Amino acid sequence: VYSGTEQAHGTLCAVDRRSVCLDTEQLRLLEMLSVLLTREWEHERLILTLQQENDNLNADVYQDALTAVSNRRALFADLNRALANSQRFQMRVQLAFIDLDGFKLINDRYGHQAGDLFLQQVARRLRNGIREGDFIGRYGGDEFVIFGLCQHNDPDQAQYAWETRLQGQLVGEYSLGETQIDYAGASIGVVTAEPDESAEALLARADHSMYNRKKQRHRDRIQLQS
Repeated sequence: VYSGTEQAHGTLCAVDRRSVCLDTEQLRLLEMLSVLLTREWEHERLILTLQQENDNLNADVYQDALTAVSNRRALFADLNRALANSQRFQMRVQLAFIDLDGFKLINDRYGHQAGDLFLQQVARRLRNGIREGDFIGRYGGDEFVIFGLCQHNDPDQAQYAWETRLQGQLVGEYSLGETQIDYAGASIGVVTAEPDESAEALLARADHSMYNRKKQRHRDRIQLQS
């Protein structure tokens, strides 16, 4: 049994209880079976190769290449699905919009390679800290989004608790190659979806909430310095 490169990968054998000499017709039959087995083996190998290439293509389409979390395209697809399911299960979607304060300064001071390492470590921390069933995606640049279904009767309290927990995951030391930084945290806006709210509207509200938190964090820093 040969591959397409004429490299032998196996042998087709005929076994009998008696010692016999194969005639020309029997040898021709074995050769034909060998060809059929070779074609079947190459067919199976081709299918496996195509499946792997398809998996890689899907990963490229729906996964952020740098951080290995879902990309913006996957985010919208899964958020629309989650909003539809929330109506069916009588639950609500809670969404956190995360903007990494000071990321431009990290890039400018330590270089883009350090910035990439920082984004990868942020994604890893967030991924390790999410609840089962939650979604995490990179919205773009230094922005991440996490969402999931919840049953809280007090959305404000749940939003504050989630923001505090996410902030705790991000604050702390990061190793960026030869550089160590002590990161003070991100601006996080957490909102809970209203009935029949679209993915675009929900993200816009979360972005607005995040921006208000960023302004508040900036005011707090100024007060501490004065």
